[in-house]
Amino acid sequence: MLNHKVVLMQQLVTILTQLIALEQAGENTSTSIYEPIVQQPTEMLTIPEVMALGTGVSEHTLRKLIAQGKVYSIRTGEGKRGKFLVSKASLIEYLNGKAS
Repeated sequence: MLNHKVVLMQQLVTILTQLIALEQAGENTSTSIYEPIVQQPTEMLTIPEVMALGTGVSEHTLRKLIAQGKVYSIRTGEGKRGKFLVSKASLIEYLNGKAS
């Protein structure tokens, strides 16, 4: 395991060294190298927040869509206190697909 960590650290140092060299050379790194790293945060909504949006989808249907994997979500916690967080983008994508 330690050997694997050393290899990863060496690879990371190599990549960072290459990035620094590109920046010092004056190449435009903002669009080519850094673009895949920078991502927009995903807006996640609880089920009550989705219901408040007035999407026309019932809570029961939304829970079925989550269970079927048709709408991306993550589960936080366990048991009665556990909540589903639904990706707003995934929900919109699903609704747009169903509407057409």
